[in-house]
Amino acid sequence: MSARPELASLESLAEFKAKRVLASSEKSKYVALEGELAGERAVVRVTKKHLPCSELAELSKWASGEMKLGCTLQNDVYAKYDGVCRGEDDAGAIGGVNVDVICPASDKHVAKYTAAEMVMISETGEAARLVTEAYVASVGEDALAWVYNILEGKAEADRVIFADDDVDTGFVLLPDLKWDGANAEQLYVVVLPHRRGIRTLRSLRAEHLPLLRNIAGPGKAAVAAHYGVPVSELQAFVHYVPSYFHFHVHITHVKCDIADASLGRAHLLDDVIGNLAAFGDEYYQQATLGLLLQRGSVLEAAHAAYNARPHDVPR
Repeated sequence: MSARPELASLESLAEFKAKRVLASSEKSKYVALEGELAGERAVVRVTKKHLPCSELAELSKWASGEMKLGCTLQNDVYAKYDGVCRGEDDAGAIGGVNVDVICPASDKHVAKYTAAEMVMISETGEAARLVTEAYVASVGEDALAWVYNILEGKAEADRVIFADDDVDTGFVLLPDLKWDGANAEQLYVVVLPHRRGIRTLRSLRAEHLPLLRNIAGPGKAAVAAHYGVPVSELQAFVHYVPSYFHFHVHITHVKCDIADASLGRAHLLDDVIGNLAAFGDEYYQQATLGLLLQRGSVLEAAHAAYNARPHDVPR
């Protein structure tokens, strides 16, 4: 196997060999590609910065022109760059782009960035225990290396906007990589608690209420103060099933459309707190939750197999 590429020193995408388009969006002005970089499988996502809609057509030309990259962060297999492209006629820069590179990229990375049909299922508490929890347990701790790097101050320390160091109720706040930091209406911040062992929404118990309330109160207030946005224009929610299995919370502007706040995926933090306060430990162990899954994914296939088995019908 070839040596792992030094993402922080990447200056252009000249060595990236694109194989296929995973997804693209005119609304969000991005294209995600799968390919090869320095002999390793890689995913590259290129996002246009603020541009008039008339320039969106140029996005598809980025690979045929020249792009210069400047690394803004690198953490484990993830890196982010500011890039400048030029059109084929070299008449001038067609605008800045944000470039995200994942290398080496796993099957899960490729699936995450691939456009796909979605299906909605109803997940009972039993299905969560037998199917989803088994899937979560199969994902190794090494997949969370980048999260622990942030929490331990080994990576992205300059991007942290607020930190509470309490081991039980504390967390760090930092802008999500999908937000360019410029458009306040697209504000998107991720909350990473220090407490480990909480994998998903289903892991939450009443004992976690102090942590959740600390995020909902001081956490949102810190975001509002840092970016000069009223707290009333912020929303906090939890994804289930999340894209990585260290419990985290998303805080966004209410007008943000780059975050996935879909029904069947997003659960408002205030609702989560209310459910645990009212019903205790059993709520997220027993509740039937709507679940939005990618058709053909490992987890969707596992649920389909589970649902195909005969089950006792309650009387």
